[in-house]
Amino acid sequence: MHLKYGGRSLATKNARSITPVGFSYAFFMANNHLDNPQFVLCAKYDRLSSRLLGQAIAAGLKPREISELIDDAYLMDLDDHSAHTLLREAVLMRGSNLDSFVDRGGQVAMCF
Repeated sequence: MHLKYGGRSLATKNARSITPVGFSYAFFMANNHLDNPQFVLCAKYDRLSSRLLGQAIAAGLKPREISELIDDAYLMDLDDHSAHTLLREAVLMRGSNLDSFVDRGGQVAMCF
């Protein structure tokens, strides 16, 4: 690369500093997880309602607290209903008022 772009002009410096598209996309996606905890939780708990996970974050639960609460039921026992119930009760204990319904996708979703 330095043989091809070895000069000190601005044009050759810019040519050496072009960021590959795959790297920039991966870097963006890695940082996107830091800025959006609901995005991370929805990817980890893909069988639970994304609206319920968002409501849990809005109620003040940290992603670590949500993981400690539902990991055994969701990941070890593969019991989505128990994980949903545990998370729903934790959100209700924080003072949020939730009404449940089943959406077309079959997931239990929340509205308030």
